[in-house]
Amino acid sequence: MTFKKTAYFLFVFIPLCLLCLLGVFLEIDKTQSERERRELAPLPDNPLAEPQAFEAYLSDHIWGRDILLDIYFGSGIGMELGTKSTLIGKNGWLFQNEFQNKDNLHNLLSYANKVDFSKDDLKKIIKNLKRIKQFCDDNHIKMYLMFPPDKHRIYARYMPRYILRQNRPSLAKRVAVLVPDDIHFIPLEDALLRQATDETSLLYYKTESHWSEDGAYLAYQLLMAQIQKDFPDVQIAKPEDFNISKRSDVFTPYWPVYGKTRWTKGNLFLSGLKSDDTGYTHYDLKPEHNIDTRWDIPFFTSVNPNKRYNVYVIGDSYATYMNTFLAHSFKNVYFYRFNPNGKKFGIDFKKRQEDMLKQKTDILILSISDLKLIELLRAFDAV
Repeated sequence: MTFKKTAYFLFVFIPLCLLCLLGVFLEIDKTQSERERRELAPLPDNPLAEPQAFEAYLSDHIWGRDILLDIYFGSGIGMELGTKSTLIGKNGWLFQNEFQNKDNLHNLLSYANKVDFSKDDLKKIIKNLKRIKQFCDDNHIKMYLMFPPDKHRIYARYMPRYILRQNRPSLAKRVAVLVPDDIHFIPLEDALLRQATDETSLLYYKTESHWSEDGAYLAYQLLMAQIQKDFPDVQIAKPEDFNISKRSDVFTPYWPVYGKTRWTKGNLFLSGLKSDDTGYTHYDLKPEHNIDTRWDIPFFTSVNPNKRYNVYVIGDSYATYMNTFLAHSFKNVYFYRFNPNGKKFGIDFKKRQEDMLKQKTDILILSISDLKLIELLRAFDAV
């Protein structure tokens, strides 16, 4: 007997037989789960011929399932299917597993809509945003705000179904509704969700945590549509403005964020995993445009002699994927990444004010991904 057949016999067939013996403990008449807001798996016509469907039926109808789930997740071991850092989803998708520290919200609790800010925290966030806006107004700078959503939320259909979600808006949406009307807020979540139904153009990498360059390009287009209202002469970069190539999502000979040619691995997920999926679009600046780009972490700068306006970006790793597109549209782009690897996190807007005045900034783009909204609480704290 091969190893595969032996493993199937030990871990699938025998447990199924034992569960069949315990059939009296099944909630046979139950067809829906109010808690999970979904229909439960039905009993297949021929259980022996459809073992996977029968297994789904047994797991959905076993007596006390909700109690077992509470115990499983409450024990702290309910998210470890995969590795400590990786959650195995459906159809080859991997997701970041219980990632949490003082600089991030808990990603799986955020996905489940169980993360909240206190009323005082929300007041402070809005107060800080108003302070930033006031500085911009005083110095004739246009401000634009965006909250890039996490991969778990946009591709939730590939998340394991045992992770339960509360039926309410994401934390980013709950913060967004409080943003003052005079701050240009670019909503991304719904637009990305609509576009994510297209399987031919994946907006996030299947085995890495960030959005793909196509996802960043969509966010850039939405941002630029708003900027054009204030700066009608600004042009939105088109695909034909770039050299287009294809890349894989984990191993690639080119890493666009840092502007260098080097081999790299996914920074969060299964080390040693090589992806054969090369269907991701890579946008490279055309040499004939004479755009000079430099990366000196935590700063990225670009100079485009053919464009106008000076742009200052405050963002995290998601926003770095827009650098190439912004470099095509503006004369000067000065990007400050507030969460560089191996260095202190923090917006420290008092220092950013000095930079912006020095750079004669026309446009401020504040891009805070939903898992790092906590940074808005300490936007003026020194790091």
